[in-house]
Order: sequence, then structure tokens, then C-alpha cells
Amino acid sequence: DPRDAAKADIAGYVAKLSCSMFDGGLKVGGLDITGVGGKTAVDALRQKLSGMSLLPPPPPALHVTQVDSSYCQWLDLLRPAGGLFGDIGARLTLHLQGDPPFLVKDEFIRPRLQMPDFRGEIHVDYIDRAGNVQHLYPQLADPKGHISGDTARLFTPGETLALGDPGPDNPGWQVDEPYGTDMIIAVASEGPLFDRPRTANVEKAAAYMRDLRKALETAQGKGEKVAATAIPVETRKK
Repeated sequence: DPRDAAKADIAGYVAKLSCSMFDGGLKVGGLDITGVGGKTAVDALRQKLSGMSLLPPPPPALHVTQVDSSYCQWLDLLRPAGGLFGDIGARLTLHLQGDPPFLVKDEFIRPRLQMPDFRGEIHVDYIDRAGNVQHLYPQLADPKGHISGDTARLFTPGETLALGDPGPDNPGWQVDEPYGTDMIIAVASEGPLFDRPRTANVEKAAAYMRDLRKALETAQGKGEKVAATAIPVETRKK
């Protein structure tokens, strides 16, 4: 099937495409590609597809979002753990409740995740354009913020995790200025990702990236399974 050849070709291409995390597979009627990337990566993917002589009609359905180059380091860090193109079973999935194209002021950010095909921990973080990281899961207890905190635990293969629903123990996260496109990242790890909880629920992105890079390298050195993903979050005033 020429589509299988095209899928294999694209899989090899996006695995090395910097500033991107693209996924996809064969669906009824053709090839479907999703993900997030910088302008150069998105343009390169479009050019790649337009020049593929083996790709039969219909043209691929592209559902990719372009993000600012400030997120490139995150995408490059996570891409090796993103899983093979089209390998659904081993992939950590992440989306927003209802799959909204964007969120407006005061709406709640409600991430939904599903553990890949191994048992392990999950870490979920919101990266903003100002260089900060808001840890969405797990969180430290914060009585002033009415946050009860989360006890780190192991998730079973395929188990789901719902975050951001407001309640008495968690006020949730509401959209506010500055508006634009931010990003949520998630990592599932067979072993503990960090040897101790983070010191705060919000920290500088540079410090967290340094520790996350080291954690991923340590897990890889131990031969532990790791899966990662990222999605854009577009926010608007109205």
C-alpha cells in the first residue's frame, strides 16, 4: 500500500525535525497528521508532503499548530520520548476537555490524559511565554490558595487523569491575560521522575527544564520507559 510507504517516510522525517512534535497515522480516506511545531518545522512538513510522489490522494489532513520559537527547546527535549509516529499504544495522550480551538477569559483549563501501555508516574506542566512553569500535576498543598495538593502515585496502563475541574480542594485554572498561545507538556515515567517534590507550584522555566533534562537522561540510562507529549493552548480575551 503506497500509504504505508508514505507513513514510514513521514515517520522517519518528523523524528528528526527540530522544534516539533508531530504524530499521525492512516485513517479512512487517507493520512492524518497532528501536533505542534515552530514555523520552520510546520513549513518544512508542508514542503515535505507536497514533494512526496508516492502519496496517493486524498491529500493528508493536517491538524498542526504553530508555536513561538521560545518553545523549541521544550519540543526538542521531549521529542525523543514522544513515541514513534502513529504508535498509539505506547503514547501518552493529552487534550483539553471538549477539544476547544481556543479558551477565553475566565474559562477553565481542563487537561485530560491517558497513561500509555506501562505503569508509572505522570507529571503535567503549563509553560507560558513569560518563562514560567505552572505545575498542574502533581501540586504542592497550598492552604492560602485552597489547594489540597496531590499525593504522587503510580498510574496503571491506560488509566485516565482529569485535571482542572474546580472544587473545594482545587480552584482550578482560569484563563486571564496575557493572552496568546502557551503550551502544556506531560511526561509519563516508569520510575520516579524526580527524587523529591518540586519546591513550589510555579517556578522558572529554565530551572525546571534543566532538572527535567537530567531526569529524562537518568531514566534513559536506567532503561526505564518514558513517554512525553505537548499541546498548544490558545487563550483570548473574548
